[in-house]
Amino acid sequence: GDAFSACCTSFDCLERTTSFQVLLLAWTPDKQNLEVMDQTLEKGSTVQVLAPNKIDAPSGKNVRFKFSEGSPTSITTMQEQGVSSFDTVLIDVASEDDDTPDASDSRALAVANLVMKAHKQSGAGTKLRVIISLHNPDSVQLLERIAGTNPDVHFEPLLSTDLEAGATVQVMWNPDLQVVYGDLMDPDGCEIFFADSSFFGPPGVKQTFGQISERAQKHNAIAMGIRTRDGRLKLNPSKTQSIKLQEGDQVVVFYDHDSK
Repeated sequence: GDAFSACCTSFDCLERTTSFQVLLLAWTPDKQNLEVMDQTLEKGSTVQVLAPNKIDAPSGKNVRFKFSEGSPTSITTMQEQGVSSFDTVLIDVASEDDDTPDASDSRALAVANLVMKAHKQSGAGTKLRVIISLHNPDSVQLLERIAGTNPDVHFEPLLSTDLEAGATVQVMWNPDLQVVYGDLMDPDGCEIFFADSSFFGPPGVKQTFGQISERAQKHNAIAMGIRTRDGRLKLNPSKTQSIKLQEGDQVVVFYDHDSK
């Protein structure tokens, strides 16, 4: 979906070396998006994809991809996946056939409820982290009601605008950044602003967007793109994209002004 396409175009986080065991619950998985996950997740990670329609697996260099054909809205299928064996679950079940964003959110909330039930029925007793893509802020309130019935499942909702959804992979690596993202929905929380390129090194120095993001994260901020001095805006570059910031360029960031 569009939300997952945006959230995947991200970058590495603060020298993290832990591999991930991820369950991706998708409606229309895109091979290109999975290839981006292979670029961003740590080597040795596994991504289990559950979707109604199977696609050809990309030849991952860092990530081992596994595919199961089935509906994420089936409790039986969910139980077969062994939800509790994963450390992170990503829910992005938007479909091009959805008439409205509310239709997509309704499906996502239904899947979230099934994840919670499957985890409880497993009897694992472990904490499960679930990142869920939603379109409507009102859906976040509904999610909070679902989450309140099982404290062992920690839901992290991300609204799926192109700019905000780009935080998903960063949040997956560094849970502390969820505080920054969560404040985006609070008028007294985070701010979106354009930081002068001088904060990220001298002009003309070649660096990757991943390196730029690391500098931002040291200040409890999330870098989301570049605005060049001629006004062009580039959102969610690849972490490996080579960039030479020039005088007058700016970096688009989410910043928690209450952070220390």
